[in-house]
Amino acid sequence: MNERAETHASDGTVSLECLLETLAGQAEHLQQALIERRPEAIMAALAEQEKLMLQLRARQDRPEAQDPGPADTERKQALSALATRARGLQRTNRRLASAFLDVANRTLAFLQNSAAPRASAYDAAGRVRGSSAPILVHQQG
Repeated sequence: MNERAETHASDGTVSLECLLETLAGQAEHLQQALIERRPEAIMAALAEQEKLMLQLRARQDRPEAQDPGPADTERKQALSALATRARGLQRTNRRLASAFLDVANRTLAFLQNSAAPRASAYDAAGRVRGSSAPILVHQQG
């Protein structure tokens, strides 16, 4: 977590602002790792984001840690901006991850197809095997 996440609310927990800022920061780290195609960094960023999401869920379940009251509009706007930023980064990361996985899947499919054994024109007894594709023979002499 970044140094802002170390700032605690009055009840000893990490403030909502710090959690959202840290989540957005982790989303930026994930985005960079996805762009650079670094699997170890991707996994580390995802693990950290999962921890942050668990903290947010735990915070959401506590009645004393609900949204700010109606009088605190400035804080609401700041929280909304942070959440919107984190959401936008997550959306972009989802697209990047999808593209990364698509390339990996196409590469694996190509490798799998190129490594597949070629069908032989003859069976084990030496007879010509029926083929669905024509066999071209170059005749000399």
